[in-house]
Amino acid sequence: MCPDTTQQPIEGCEGGYTQVVDGSIVGTLEFSADSSYLADLSAMSMTLLYHLPTACLSGATCAQLEATTEGGTCVDASDGCDCTVTQSDTGSPDSGMWSVDGDNLTVESSSGSVAELPFCVDGNSLWLSPAGTGGLPFTMVFSK
Repeated sequence: MCPDTTQQPIEGCEGGYTQVVDGSIVGTLEFSADSSYLADLSAMSMTLLYHLPTACLSGATCAQLEATTEGGTCVDASDGCDCTVTQSDTGSPDSGMWSVDGDNLTVESSSGSVAELPFCVDGNSLWLSPAGTGGLPFTMVFSK
């Protein structure tokens, strides 16, 4: 069973977390037995909630934080700020090689870029946790 990733902690910010509140991915992600992969994700969109306690704001207000979110919104929460950001990407086909070490999936694109992604498989679902905007975490779930 994969861990509960409803809220993922933000490293270095005690009490801060990210949460995917809405999202969709259109396309295919295929991992073959010969350790090759093909990703053809034509459209991706997700809305992320970032909760930042007052102690993590370094004196900034929610309004000041909102000005840095590129189209996001930040509102006062009882103990800090809640910011919502929608990310969209048209994607482009990618291929390369993959390997697994423990619960980390490493993908090396044919372009030479390498990404290490924490992952979990639960039944027909693959959970991937890439770094999000500004390196903040989130989890994507793919199903067969």
